[in-house]
Amino acid sequence: VATGTIDDADPRHKNVTNAAPAHHALDMDITPTTTAAAGKGLGREEAMVFPTMCPSCHKATETTMCVTDIPHFKEVIIMSLLCDGCGYKSNEIKGGGAIPRYGTKISLTVSHADDLAREVLKSDTAGVEILEIEMVLEEGGLDGVYTTVEGLLTKIHDRLEGANPFQGGDAAVKQHASNDGGEFSAPSPNYVSFRNFLSRLKGMAAGAELPFTIAISDPLSNSFVGPRPKDAVALSLRAEKEDSRACFEEFVDVGMEMEEYERSEEQNEILGLADMKTENYGEEGEGGTN
Repeated sequence: VATGTIDDADPRHKNVTNAAPAHHALDMDITPTTTAAAGKGLGREEAMVFPTMCPSCHKATETTMCVTDIPHFKEVIIMSLLCDGCGYKSNEIKGGGAIPRYGTKISLTVSHADDLAREVLKSDTAGVEILEIEMVLEEGGLDGVYTTVEGLLTKIHDRLEGANPFQGGDAAVKQHASNDGGEFSAPSPNYVSFRNFLSRLKGMAAGAELPFTIAISDPLSNSFVGPRPKDAVALSLRAEKEDSRACFEEFVDVGMEMEEYERSEEQNEILGLADMKTENYGEEGEGGTN
């Protein structure tokens, strides 16, 4: 069997749950540590593969899903799809567990290149704000991603640039002064402002414009920003040595602030929580027994 391929006939490869027929192109680690994880429960830290339909070409493909735990945060569900037929790919990050009572706002001051390498989990319900360039990305305005601060800024830049095709190329700079054609007018003020905005955003992602503050507000508290890479490595080694995650609870990140807030009625309505009963299920309320 070729490297990186799961053989359904090989018992060592059975840690892939609900696998579809035939072979699956998925990198796997079959060391005792990985196979022992099967005792933690179905799907925990295991790759689950199930058949699905490609949303682009509508041909049969596969989705890979894994449930994992982020230290000092919570359980998350990672889903990935890559179509061999048309090349379409998508990645989704979902928070696991119950719906929290409060939302969370994470404010990170990016003052060093190391801050750009921090791991970021931005859920599909979170909004992003950068005051220095007056950028406000509404909640749900970007898919869930697991990346770095640099990667998040780059993704926002590319999404905004791709969503405004007429703000680039000849369509943006060559506009006729009148309906009769003839000479072209100067670039519009909106175009100049938009290009300056994208330039500054790109500069922030490259570390050329520091410091700045990025805030991630998530009404479902499913977003996470990790420590600087060197601190993350030190915490991981300490947790492994002490066989405890207490060090993550004790760690104080001076560059980041977190605050909880109550969701507004509008947010609960958008998230479908306004009419959902989350406590005392057996009791009869105003809307009847749930």
